[in-house]
Amino acid sequence: MSQDRTSGFDALVQITENEINTQIETAFLAGLLFPPSMSVPFNTGGISGIADLNFLTPVVDLDRPRPQIGITVPFANSQLQTTSPFPFNLAPLGGTITIVDSIEVVTEGTNQIITVDFNNGAPVINVSFDTDSQSVLAPVLTVMTLVQIENLLAGFVLQELQSNIGRIDFSSPIPVVDDTDPTTVFDIKVTTINDTSAADRDCVVFGIRMSSETGG
Repeated sequence: MSQDRTSGFDALVQITENEINTQIETAFLAGLLFPPSMSVPFNTGGISGIADLNFLTPVVDLDRPRPQIGITVPFANSQLQTTSPFPFNLAPLGGTITIVDSIEVVTEGTNQIITVDFNNGAPVINVSFDTDSQSVLAPVLTVMTLVQIENLLAGFVLQELQSNIGRIDFSSPIPVVDDTDPTTVFDIKVTTINDTSAADRDCVVFGIRMSSETGG
């Protein structure tokens, strides 16, 4: 492949948004990607308790400025259980959590990994409760607004992502050795392609540059 058509790389690997989501679903069901639930204590505005969230299958979208991706995590049958100033339980709660962060390449030893690292940069987290949940939350809306509750929950999710999850890998470790073997990968770059005219052509593209002997 002519390098003037591959931005100087020796090879390009393209993975569609649909394929990514197939892999995401499989990994989530196997417990390898995102926890099925999260229980987070909170204490703010004079209200303390525990938020219990039960997650459904995450969905990735590439409709973001490159190289960002969006990860939408639905939640359902969840609850806010308060202990102060008085005990009560708000359930069932449902909605969506949207995480926007950049896809990147990280190096570990002699390996490179395509990943989203929640501790590198500032991921943007948005929480949105569905209509039914907003009615369930009515008892606490006298002391906190819906936006305050959603922002509070977003902060808890960010803390969980950075403290306990760390990152989501989109590839197995790829050996990186700069030696005399021209088939050995030693440089990988990644970006996203957003085709607004056809959603099925949204994709992640990996540029692979081989050993320097290839002239890449």
